[in-house]
Amino acid sequence: MKKLWNNFKIDKIISQSNNKTFFPSKVIKDKIEYASLLTVDRAQENYSKNYMYDMEGSGFFETTSKIASHDLILVLKIVSDNSNNKVTSINKDNIDCLVKKNILAVKKCLKNLIDLSEEIYISKQKPKVFMN
Repeated sequence: MKKLWNNFKIDKIISQSNNKTFFPSKVIKDKIEYASLLTVDRAQENYSKNYMYDMEGSGFFETTSKIASHDLILVLKIVSDNSNNKVTSINKDNIDCLVKKNILAVKKCLKNLIDLSEEIYISKQKPKVFMN
């Protein structure tokens, strides 16, 4: 069982509705643990130890991969519910706490992605010797 309010980087996404599987990049190295994500059509009440659950991860990844490099797509999942804390217990107050607890990790991931994006951009520029 994933601990409530912890965050995980997703390295595998499975869409339950169409059995598509996606593998987000693992290029950015940090201390955030990886997990697999099962995208479902409805909120779940029975939780597997093998997957985290959501209802939008596969759609998000499939759409963004059409317009962005896979290296720049990050799915960060914050545990809002688990077998001890059902989805029905989520409310405005605990979502506020969840965001506050994880905002620094989100900002760090974002900075890492921006830095990587700049590296990719620079690497694709023509060398100055060819600019004349």
